Amino acid sequence: MAIIRTENVTKGFGGLIAVNRVSVDIHPEQLTSIIGPNGAGKSTFFNIITGFFKPDEGRIFFRDEDITGLPIHQIVRKGISRSFQILNIFEESTVWDNVWVAVQGSLGYGKELLGRVEKLAGVEEETSRIIAEMGLEYEGGSQVKYLSYGEKRLLEIALALTTRPKILLLDEPMSGLPADERRRISAYIKQIAQAVTVVVVEHDMDVVMAISDRILVMYEGRILASGTPAEVRQDVRVQEAYLGAMP
Repeated sequence: MAIIRTENVTKGFGGLIAVNRVSVDIHPEQLTSIIGPNGAGKSTFFNIITGFFKPDEGRIFFRDEDITGLPIHQIVRKGISRSFQILNIFEESTVWDNVWVAVQGSLGYGKELLGRVEKLAGVEEETSRIIAEMGLEYEGGSQVKYLSYGEKRLLEIALALTTRPKILLLDEPMSGLPADERRRISAYIKQIAQAVTVVVVEHDMDVVMAISDRILVMYEGRILASGTPAEVRQDVRVQEAYLGAMP
């Protein structure tokens, strides 16, 4: 059973059709990458799945449950989380405080948390676990503004994991990173994908070919091709439309 399934999803803005009758299955226990040129509809498609945009037509299913048009907070509670191309973190706070606040919210604790030792311990334990999982334990007390850009990316992924999602969508996690930090984040994404279904929008083809189990190629709002990295690499339509002659 697909974890995410879309049927003829369409979204337009004025006279532009950004996503055009897209029907795909995202399978659990796979790392799926979505590629395509700028303007292909990748981020719009992400926004539809995660509730930021409502489709003009079509349906979205999560584990065969129709989630089309649900508000964002309900979609998150069902187990769908995402990061953004533009970082969305508190620069003046510490790594620990960023994750703590996200964990506290995801566990449903508000002001009533204060003074409840057992709840405080639970939030602290979960915060420590997530920070360590993302390799940020030595940066826990540092203000976010002093982190490298790659570490900030890891922190944003950590925040997305605080909801304990069943599927994690990452929008261009390698954007703006030098080669060494791309390798580091690629390794963590592969690690996360062992426990959580991961979908990545990414332009770095070396990264995509190295980490993906399956690749979806979008072009002019449609799915042009799908398959394993090897299949996509050899697809003439993909080469002509996007990749060029790949070695």
